Amino acid sequence: MKRCKAVSFAPVAVVCLLAGCSGLSGGPSPIQPSAAGVTGSVHGGQQPVSGATIQLYAVSTTKGGGTPATLVFTSVVTDAGGGFNLTGRYTCPSSDSLVYITATGGNPGLAAGTNNTAIAEMAALGACGSLGPSTFIQINEVTTVAAAMALAPFTTPPFNIGASPSDTSGIAAAFANAAAFANFSNGTSPGAGQLPDPTATTPGAPVATINTLANIMAACINSAGGVATDTSTPCGMLFSLTGSPTDTMSAMVALALNPAAYDTNGLFGLVSPTAPFQPQLSTPPANFSVTLTTPTGGSPAVVVVAPTVSPGDTVWIAQTGTGCLFGPPTSIQFNGTINSGLVNQLCGVVWTGVPASVPFGIVSGVVTTTSGGQQNSYPFYMNVVPKVKSGITMSPTTAFFMGRAGTSLYSFDTSLINTAGGTLNLGMPTITGPAAAYFHVLQGCGPLLSNRAGPCTITVFFMPPDTGFYYATLVQTASDNSGNSYVATVNLAGSGQY
Repeated sequence: MKRCKAVSFAPVAVVCLLAGCSGLSGGPSPIQPSAAGVTGSVHGGQQPVSGATIQLYAVSTTKGGGTPATLVFTSVVTDAGGGFNLTGRYTCPSSDSLVYITATGGNPGLAAGTNNTAIAEMAALGACGSLGPSTFIQINEVTTVAAAMALAPFTTPPFNIGASPSDTSGIAAAFANAAAFANFSNGTSPGAGQLPDPTATTPGAPVATINTLANIMAACINSAGGVATDTSTPCGMLFSLTGSPTDTMSAMVALALNPAAYDTNGLFGLVSPTAPFQPQLSTPPANFSVTLTTPTGGSPAVVVVAPTVSPGDTVWIAQTGTGCLFGPPTSIQFNGTINSGLVNQLCGVVWTGVPASVPFGIVSGVVTTTSGGQQNSYPFYMNVVPKVKSGITMSPTTAFFMGRAGTSLYSFDTSLINTAGGTLNLGMPTITGPAAAYFHVLQGCGPLLSNRAGPCTITVFFMPPDTGFYYATLVQTASDNSGNSYVATVNLAGSGQY
């Protein structure tokens, strides 16, 4: 346990993408395409997109967000019905090379000659050898959202996707996650064999959230385009709300990397009640993060503070039921240290670092504790995902506050670090989330952050109104002189005691 400036807190770290298996290949002989090839279509909402340029890529196997291998070297453009045919036009680097397909530009059913250059859609296909004579690919907003939300940590927008040799399991997990989010054969969510709602032992795909994001995209794609400086257009509004990208894929990647950093209500305002993908959310969510929904079979008394964690993160597993967990915990999944509050107060277990050996995806665990000679087991589920990359980081990335309710302020320091190089322009640190009113920034880092100056300190304080459990997110933005935008976040949680 670490001490806050005022009283005590338990710092913890969590961030946020998702599950899987498979792998990358390092250079077997190329696999020649079959005679029947692969066909598909491109849509914006329910409208075919004609004149869109199609490309098939294999992920880079040298570095994250690296330049992928281009597999189609002849021009492939969608026809009047949005259709395309890759017969005889590509060669797999190897059967297990991870591949994805993109569609850019085109006319979404508007006046002849229209080319919406903001259109950038894709579908994550998986192993190249899985493509066969009967493969049909739907490229639309749903498949794009699924791919962006799963592959964002490995993406340099819009379409450079890759991983270093040490991250092969992570990017394979991300492709498996994309397959869980959407089925590219029919362009709908959830993926093949997945459920929209979790069972006691099986995770669920967040179909309504994925469809809502797809509908937000559709408002831009089914238009003539636009830029961030012109918010009178759907594309302009989308881009102005996601860091000023110039295409729809880049907007979704920005939102995937830092869902807490953008105006959720503004984005939700782009959705029509009669939008093409249903069901969709009826009200704006806290943010547009897309993760598998954990199974319902875990104990209701134990909850992981953040919905996703990454290897190396510290996790606070909090008990919200009556009574606290006493004694040194042991576990099937991990060992940790315990925080014990007063009876009927929030308390829990700190897991001081998710090992790299923990698999990506939904992981089940059990916290076992002893109190008065009696042993109690508390099962839980959590979602282990690849790490999000950014030009700025904060450490620690999760804070847990615990103190007397209604009378005292409890403060927390996090170090902001420039990993992009040079000097960055900093935005004002902000607090977002359902309990933002109880957390406040006491000290920021100023307008500039040089990598030569070392880390600076951001101080946040919390005043617990009662013994309830509250959480929010600290968001810090930055940009460089080349127009690149960066975001770092800290998950904040706390509870009061009497």
